[in-house]
Amino acid sequence: MEFVDGTLQRPYSGASIQRFAITWYKHLNVNRVNSWITWAVRHNVQQLSLYLIQKERLIITRSLFTCESLISLKLQITPDVRLPNYISFPKLKSLEIEGIEFSNEYWNEKLFSNCPVLEDFRMEHCTWFGMPNFCISTPALKHFKIDNWDDKWLPHGEDDGLRGCTLKGHAPNLETLYYNGSIAKEYVLTTFPLLVRAAVQFRFKPYVATRKQRISHGAAISQFLRALANIKRLFVSDDTLQALSFPDDLLQKLPTFHNTNELIMFEEVTAHKALVALLKATPNLKLLIFNKTVLSDDEEENDAAGSDAVADAANGENNHDSDDDVAGSDADAVEAKTTMTMKMMIGHMIW
Repeated sequence: MEFVDGTLQRPYSGASIQRFAITWYKHLNVNRVNSWITWAVRHNVQQLSLYLIQKERLIITRSLFTCESLISLKLQITPDVRLPNYISFPKLKSLEIEGIEFSNEYWNEKLFSNCPVLEDFRMEHCTWFGMPNFCISTPALKHFKIDNWDDKWLPHGEDDGLRGCTLKGHAPNLETLYYNGSIAKEYVLTTFPLLVRAAVQFRFKPYVATRKQRISHGAAISQFLRALANIKRLFVSDDTLQALSFPDDLLQKLPTFHNTNELIMFEEVTAHKALVALLKATPNLKLLIFNKTVLSDDEEENDAAGSDAVADAANGENNHDSDDDVAGSDADAVEAKTTMTMKMMIGHMIW
């Protein structure tokens, strides 16, 4: 530690620091951490990453959250950290946060409005206890990810606070969306006209949910899906289909996905009725894929060739549809729905 302190105290003639990272898996003195961050901010750091495991909540110096030179910021801090009620990143394009505790005491619905060029926003293992509303309004945003479900982080599906929160969003330039977490109380989202790909994994505990809660879950998911009406490639989990299956009238209220040409199911499908309803809501579907997990952004380009090959095979020869794709009487409904070819693709993929 003394070596780092000494190094940072030396005169530095460079115009700016391109990248500054702190990775430490033992408790660090808060004052020392903040002194390092302050040094980086003063030297116009462009990319800053913090991966820390602390004994208690870390209070980060406010100077970081008004840094004018930052282009990329990654915060992965255990057990958690709170954002100040004001942030301003005029040049920030990429933001990744993990372990952030949002609370009504510190929250401001305009918190992210001072990030005018933010394009990539990722949130993992965050909590929203006591938050009536959570708003993300970033017109330049292209990629958004919420990954909030992990048995190691939330054992047995414990609450993360989102169930009592209304999630609001305005991102007209959004291209990709990933949602893996519990179901919010309500979704107030503008449509995403440029959306190319979205993965939807809503998580809940059906064996403990009351009838009223299950109806509420389905209604909220229906709100969410309406914002995805322009999607081209849609990933859906079986949990999501289960939530939509109760009650039946929710399936009748699904939006029509006119632009969707690929539908990818991951996890074993058990909600067959909801799957059939979703197929009916995608009149221009060309390819139905059954997969294990969701393809990552980094693997998307490599996967494109494989998807094209499957589509070519589907349009050409050796089309082997079978009743195993959808169990029971629903198989006939799927087959009658469209002349598209369904292929079974089993592969191990990650986001």
